[in-house]
Amino acid sequence: MRLLALDTAGATGSVALAQSDADGSLALLNSAFLPGREFSMRLIPAIAEMLQENHLALADLDAFAVVNGPGSFTGLRVGLSAVKGMAEALDKPVLALSRLAVMAAAAVECAPDARQVYSVLDAGRGEFYLGIYRHAGWECISESLETAATLRAALAGVSSNDGCIIAEKSAATALAELQGAAVVESTLEPMLALAARCWREERFADVATLDANYLRRSDAELFAHAHTHQLVPALG
Repeated sequence: MRLLALDTAGATGSVALAQSDADGSLALLNSAFLPGREFSMRLIPAIAEMLQENHLALADLDAFAVVNGPGSFTGLRVGLSAVKGMAEALDKPVLALSRLAVMAAAAVECAPDARQVYSVLDAGRGEFYLGIYRHAGWECISESLETAATLRAALAGVSSNDGCIIAEKSAATALAELQGAAVVESTLEPMLALAARCWREERFADVATLDANYLRRSDAELFAHAHTHQLVPALG
């Protein structure tokens, strides 16, 4: 199985081309990192170059994987639009991966015996995304958007004996309580590990209904809501 995986949910992005080994795991053939704010310009050329270097065409791929959030509004739209377009044109399956689940999958390396994994991402504006998982990101207990105060409360009872907190660097920097957390610099390998398991267990997304997982409303929706709220007194 040949897979093209995209992650455009964060400040930087990545594209990976992988092929399954005899044991069902995915071996990386090629990868590229994309600078933030340039996803729309760099993504398609990066894919084309990667395929050319490996003497492959899009039709040679068996599936696509995409991180569908939570994360950057614009980045998610770019990645999802690209994957959905390619998958629909080629009639190939899509594996949709939560960014928080990918973080939890990274805990296999640093805390393989953890009963639960708490994934923390910086959501900006003093807020954080929190995902609580079992089985290395496979079983989702909950995903939520938290303030610094509610996140502290959620993590207060986490014991190193049965839980593991894993965070991206910016989240650990923003919240002092996360300084003891395992910090993940790259999610490329856990993304492929999670995608391989999704493929083996045929956990495919419905391309027609696949959408971004924001865990909160977009800026446009927030603005529209605020504008409507301001108009209500005038209408009365």
